[in-house]
Amino acid sequence: MCTEAVSQVLLEDEAIQNLMADPAMDVLHQQVLMTLYSLDVAHRLEQVRTLLPIYLGMKWERCSEVLDVISNVGLIKREGDNVKLTHPIARERLSSECGCG
Repeated sequence: MCTEAVSQVLLEDEAIQNLMADPAMDVLHQQVLMTLYSLDVAHRLEQVRTLLPIYLGMKWERCSEVLDVISNVGLIKREGDNVKLTHPIARERLSSECGCG
């Protein structure tokens, strides 16, 4: 996954940073958000139901609770088990050195 390139773009995006500053967004939620963006860049966001429990080492029900918090803050939209980023990043903003873009 393109975590390093994605994290830099997220750190530079004022709108995303303002939403991430919400007190409900602890380190776990921020890490999951970065993972969601990395999955999106890799064209694998539709596999979140399968991949997130593996990444977090927890059952889908708990992962879903984490996603609900991120959704309540306004950083994603949930449609069943599917996730959509509310502030997608342009691939052009990613470093070409990482091979993500």
